[in-house]
Amino acid sequence: MALEQSEEDTKVVEGILRAYKSMEANRSNWEEHWNDIAHFVWPERRNTFKPGLGMQEMPGVKKTKNQLDSTPQLALNTFGSIMDSLNTP
Repeated sequence: MALEQSEEDTKVVEGILRAYKSMEANRSNWEEHWNDIAHFVWPERRNTFKPGLGMQEMPGVKKTKNQLDSTPQLALNTFGSIMDSLNTP
């Protein structure tokens, strides 16, 4: 039994897909900034925002060459803990 999609449903789906494409285009402006920040704060997650790459890197690649010290990573851990405590009743 095949499911049939009405014309109204098709228009709704097309509207959602247009909105998604628009949001994806707006997000692309920020992805490079997020990737640059990830190099310093969370090197294991760098390249997460690059399309098609994800977290694919060759084994043994030095990921911390841009870091001066561990302050950003420690601050990220503290920030995550604070956000968790604020969002949990």
